[in-house]
Amino acid sequence: MRHRLSFSVTLLVASVCVAGSVSCVSTSVADVAKENNFYCAQYVAKGALEQATSRCELALEYSPAYAEPHNLLGQIAMARGQYDVAEIHFKQAIGLRDDFAEAVSNLGVLKQKQGQLRNASDLFKQALEVDPGYQVARLNLASIQHRQGKLAAARKNYVKCLEMDPRLCDCRVGLGAVAAEQDELTVAAAQFQRATEICADDPEAQRSLCWAQLELGEAGAAQASCVRALALNPDHIEAKTLLQRARAELIRRDAALQAYARRAEAEPGNPTPPIELCLAHESLGELEVARSWCDRAARIAPEYPLARFHAARLSDRLVDAGATVAHCPAVLRLSSAPEQRRWCLDRLRTLGG
Repeated sequence: MRHRLSFSVTLLVASVCVAGSVSCVSTSVADVAKENNFYCAQYVAKGALEQATSRCELALEYSPAYAEPHNLLGQIAMARGQYDVAEIHFKQAIGLRDDFAEAVSNLGVLKQKQGQLRNASDLFKQALEVDPGYQVARLNLASIQHRQGKLAAARKNYVKCLEMDPRLCDCRVGLGAVAAEQDELTVAAAQFQRATEICADDPEAQRSLCWAQLELGEAGAAQASCVRALALNPDHIEAKTLLQRARAELIRRDAALQAYARRAEAEPGNPTPPIELCLAHESLGELEVARSWCDRAARIAPEYPLARFHAARLSDRLVDAGATVAHCPAVLRLSSAPEQRRWCLDRLRTLGG
């Protein structure tokens, strides 16, 4: 049974401008207003909303036509659940600066919180028209498209986001989640793995990787990823649930391994138990042990194509070209399975066998 990946991207609300961004251009205002706006932004970042409000209001007293404090006051109101007040401030900021991509994007976040996804999407697109390099708006747009099931559009924006900055882990996790919904599990796992390497302190990346590894049958690796996610965020409920699944799967597999081993001992001339042990150990990442069981199956039944195929495949995973080349001719001679034959033909061409 395939378990759906629960994917979410935290709506991004920016309060600190990035140097060089169009959205950071500011009209001339009094230095004291700039100073108070600076402190307002710092307090917003720390969640000190009362102090932030006082500083932003002071900034507007000195420069009433200053757009940035309105943007920050909009964020403060939104954080307090005062959506009507937030909308007024964001619109005032946009009215004072029609190139204020940050305020346009923040208004989009507000509309998304209110469930107005079409309006939110239009606002994120508008922010990107003002400033195509504004990654906050691009990620927010991609997340809406993802929620709406517009996977091709979401993928396009996640890819564009990563082209502009390959180290943005939210975009990479989003791209992996899109791949997962399109049943491209190995692609999804690769994106999640890369996200954990770039952002080692991101619990969502670790949790997403745990999910993908479980779906791919890699319970041992999944357990390790979920443990890392919970080390970063002990209250991550989804990671706890996935960890329970991974541990249950490992217990089940351990019981199965013991049963297969008993059967292999009781039926020494039967290649099926060694093949089952081979595949079970492979799913746990124990490739050398897995190959030993596949080789045993091939020795028991040299004319059994499935045994020769898995022995060839495990040898290839362990970069043992000689063993791969030795098994594949038997697969081609004995097997009628198109996938097995195609695989061996490809490996023989590549390896020169």
